[in-house]
Amino acid sequence: DTRLTADQIKEYMQELRPEQLSEIIAEAAQRHPDVGEMVQHRVEQQRAQERRRVLNFDSYSRHIWKVINVSCGGMSDNRQCEMALRVIEQIERAVDNIVRHCGEHARPQTRWNGLSVLRKIGKTLAFSCHNMFHHDVQETFQWDTFLEDGMLEILVAMSREEKAESRRDEWPEALWPKLVELDGLRQQHGILINMEQVLNELNRVGTEEEILENGGDDNDSRSTD
Repeated sequence: DTRLTADQIKEYMQELRPEQLSEIIAEAAQRHPDVGEMVQHRVEQQRAQERRRVLNFDSYSRHIWKVINVSCGGMSDNRQCEMALRVIEQIERAVDNIVRHCGEHARPQTRWNGLSVLRKIGKTLAFSCHNMFHHDVQETFQWDTFLEDGMLEILVAMSREEKAESRRDEWPEALWPKLVELDGLRQQHGILINMEQVLNELNRVGTEEEILENGGDDNDSRSTD
């Protein structure tokens, strides 16, 4: 029997890029209905799980704060430059993981938690300007917008009610004032250049432009349970 074992297939899969894996699975699902049913079943299971639980992402922001503000103290400039690249990769992975769990099938509180933690990471970056390491990390966010893009992805997944509720709450410790604060910090430090788009996405809920984009329907039918 020349067929590959499951372990051999997994080894090959580890060498493929995610988009290559997606293409292979899609083609296999078209050729073999049972594969398609398996994919559909797994996705439905995952969505059901997301709807049942509320995720908290504070560990990401705490870890990134610690790495940026504590772990790199006393390093040489060369070592700090190397560490900066690793930290940026960690932030990218954190953003990807958070956004992946904050889609439209997640619970509203999970999406709110995800957006809040991305804001905390942004604030940590805004204040990271004390030495070579901090400068290198901060410099990336003068042009790379993946943090703001992550925020926007979460906002797109939110219902209009969720966004409107977040925008209405102007208590100082609420999300909206803290996002406004971050926008001010990014202007001071020249980073997070797309932060204004994040504010606009919340600010435009209920405007004539936004209602027209939604087909003139002022009621969002998406579940917010």
